[in-house]
Amino acid sequence: MEKRRKTEILLRCLAQLHQSGPVSLESLVATAGCSRRTMFRLLDEAKVVYGVELLFVRDVGYRVEKWGVLNADAVVAMYARPRDNGER
Repeated sequence: MEKRRKTEILLRCLAQLHQSGPVSLESLVATAGCSRRTMFRLLDEAKVVYGVELLFVRDVGYRVEKWGVLNADAVVAMYARPRDNGER
């Protein structure tokens, strides 16, 4: 996977975590369209490269504790998917 694509996927997943609260690994994998192993690598990259601290709660999922060098509002503004508010 090329570096730019990998970074976009990682930022999209972090935005999902910020918007949705704790998110399961399966949900992150579905969002990213990658394997579980690749997702573990991406989460590790978030920690090592960007200083993001994630907390895993058993039977609940992952959540962002600290954003490291990233700006949460900027990541969400650029990479979050619009929420479905039920209006059609």
